[in-house]
Amino acid sequence: MKDQAENLRRRLEARHNQSMSRTIAVLSGKGGVGKSNFSLNFSIALSHRGKKVLLFD
Repeated sequence: MKDQAENLRRRLEARHNQSMSRTIAVLSGKGGVGKSNFSLNFSIALSHRGKKVLLFD
């Protein structure tokens, strides 16, 4: 059974699925363990899969 708000719920759900973003932190208590190297290579791999990536170092 359809109600008046069904179309609005579908539109909001589609919008939510499109704007979903994630934050991944790469950290360690010690320096020189390869955090920057890993982060760069991981970002490149994600971009090759069509993901939008923003990297802060």
